[in-house]
Parts: sequence; C-alpha cells; structure tokens
Amino acid sequence: MPLFAVTLYEFNAERDDELDVSPGENLTICAHYDYEWFIAKPINRLGGPGLVPVSYVKVIDLMNPAKYASTDTYDREQVIKIIDEFKIPTVEEWKDQTKKYEASSINIGNTSTRSSSSNQSSRNSIWIEKCNVSSYQLYDGRYQYLITAKLSNGKTRQLYRYYQDFYDLQVKLLELFPYEAGKIENSKRTIPSIPGPLINVNDSISKLRREKLDFYLSNLIALPTHISRCHEVLNLFEVLNNGFDSESDSKRASKPISQISNSHQDRLSQYRGGETESINNSNSSNNNNNNTNTNTNSYSYSNSTNSSKQISKVKVKFYYQDDIFALLLPTNLRLQDLKTKLFKRLELDDITQHNFTTPKTTDSIRLFLRNDYEDFLHENNITEIDFNLHGSRLIEFEVDDDFKFHEVLFDKCKLIITVV
Repeated sequence: MPLFAVTLYEFNAERDDELDVSPGENLTICAHYDYEWFIAKPINRLGGPGLVPVSYVKVIDLMNPAKYASTDTYDREQVIKIIDEFKIPTVEEWKDQTKKYEASSINIGNTSTRSSSSNQSSRNSIWIEKCNVSSYQLYDGRYQYLITAKLSNGKTRQLYRYYQDFYDLQVKLLELFPYEAGKIENSKRTIPSIPGPLINVNDSISKLRREKLDFYLSNLIALPTHISRCHEVLNLFEVLNNGFDSESDSKRASKPISQISNSHQDRLSQYRGGETESINNSNSSNNNNNNTNTNTNSYSYSNSTNSSKQISKVKVKFYYQDDIFALLLPTNLRLQDLKTKLFKRLELDDITQHNFTTPKTTDSIRLFLRNDYEDFLHENNITEIDFNLHGSRLIEFEVDDDFKFHEVLFDKCKLIITVV
C-alpha cells in the first residue's frame, strides 16, 4: 500500500528538483531524503515528482485514516517510524528502482504496443462490452461501489470494489501508457480520470463518486483495445472471493439493486454495538423481516439517492502567532474539548517556552474566525490587539460557546488563536 499525504502549507520551489504545492493538495510519497524531504507526486494534476519538506505535509494511511491523525511531522522520530513502517525508499534507492523499471519497459514508439505479458493476456481474455456503477454501500466502515458488467461471452458480473481499487488502476494505466496519459510531448490525454483519495468520505461524497466512477468506467472500456482489454483493466472485473461478487448468465442475471425484493432488503439489515443500521429502500416503506440474520459486521446499503448517518469530520486551519497547523475535527466536537486539544498541541503549560508571566489554562484560549479578526484590525487601523484596550469590543466576534462553534465549523474554516 503506498503512502499518501495532504499538504498543510504552500511551498514554492526554488530549485528544479523541488515541487510547487498549495495547501490541501493530495500527494503520493515516492521516496525520502534524510527523513527531512519527501519525493512526492501530485495526484489531482499532471506533473512529475519533486521534493517537498516533510513538515509541510500530513501523512495519511488510507487503510486506517485515524492511525496518523495526530502525527506531528515536525517530530523527526515520528517521521522515521512512519517511513520505516511503509518501507519508503531513499532518493538513491528510488532512482535505482526507476532506472530498472525504465530498462525493462518497451519503448512506446507505437502506441498500440505495451508489455508482452499483458498483451498476451488480453488477446485470449474475455472483455467487457458494457458496464456501469449502479449503486454503493457502506460495509464495515468503508464504501463499496457496485459494478454491473456485461461480458463478451454473454455473462453478467456484479462486483463490489472500493474507491482505492479504481484509483490504483488509474495510477497503473498512467504509468503504462504515457502517450495516452499525455505525458509525452505533443500527446493529448485520452485516458479518463478520477479525483484522488480523500481522508474522510461521507454519503454525499459517495453519491458523487458513484456518478464519476460510472462515467470513468464507460469511457475506459471505450478506449482502444490495447488499453480497454489490457490485463490491468480486466483484473478490475475479475470475480473475487469477497462474499459479494457473482457471475451469472444474462438470462438469469440478478435484478438491479433498486429492484431487490423487500424481504431481501430486510435480510441485509445487520447490527453492531447494539445499534441497527437498516437498509433504505426507495421503492417500498414496508419491512417484513426486521430481526433476521444478525451478525457483528457493520453493513448498511445506500443507492445513489439514499443517505447513511455517520459523524462527519472537517479540516480546520489554526493560526497562533507564527504557527499554522490544520486539525481534522468531528462536527459534533465540544468547544471545551477543542480548547483542551489546542492547549496540549501548543504546550501552553510551558510558561518559559511562551514567555508567559502567569500560568495559563484552557480558559485562557480565545478563538476568532480569521476573517472577523482581520476585519477588526483593519477597521480599527491597528496591527496587533491589546485585550486591555480592545477586548470589550472584540468579544462580540469571539467563538465562545458550542452554539457559535458549531455555527462556524465548516470544512477548511480558519480560526485565530489568542492566549490571554
């Protein structure tokens, strides 16, 4: 599994081997230099790899997003642990691997040629004539997307895949077909694209993803056969032993998900932690077998018009003096809990570090929307706020209770931290 990251700050390249990045960009980590720089590739735009400071990114493990949520990339020991765990190569090791890969690749002089093993496989394979992504479901905390594919032999497959499966395929195709990926001079990209992975995914995002994946696959299988029937594409449509995938004759193909009988919908209802997540059925409001087939797995189903309930999270950027950092916060977080988190993050109990004259507590923390704070400075023609002079007028803008906090808590909002 590759290591991903999201940029926290803007970085402007000063050398040819460095990478320009903006806050919030998704990156794939390729290598590291002395645990202080990452060689990274942008995910959502074309461009080669380049150096980015380790401290400018937030590391993400897509299989377990919470694992490194609190990791501080300023902490060298934490960075070393992650790099060693993911076996991220050094720059020199990565260069050697790249040279070996290029040496073993066929020169793309003719765009219809590619690796012989994949080509041989595609000549004798059954291919995909039609496919669509008709629905999605939440299973064990992750969203799966249902592919219905009609094969050239007349059979139909219903396959469940994670978003990461589609994205991994896209990465492979862009590497295997540089001409069709638009990476070669005077070439135009013909391979369709999908956005990069996200840290937090909810039902609304999954609904949009379903539409994009449906469009992506339809365009993918319409490409010339050296791509649409290559080994990597056909692998996505293989029947896996995952308890969901199936193949049947077209005459006896399973009904579309939206037409599954009501009793079957009820049998999909499962329980976890004493709470039931029932199946939403847009065609019927009657449930006949509410207590059937319970187990310990979390399983809920949504088609493209339904929604599942789960606590969402938003990314919030904080500004404290010269320090800028971002935190991923659940939307139901209490203000007092946030202040406790910030108190520890900023080490406000260390009087000497901050040159405080008196000890501070979580109540010493004041929060303001950045726009409100900067507007106040501008309107009063001042560059710094003295709470003894301006506190009484500034207090109306303070985020000082849960109601105000949840009112301003949205994705990518910016908060100023002051300590009094």
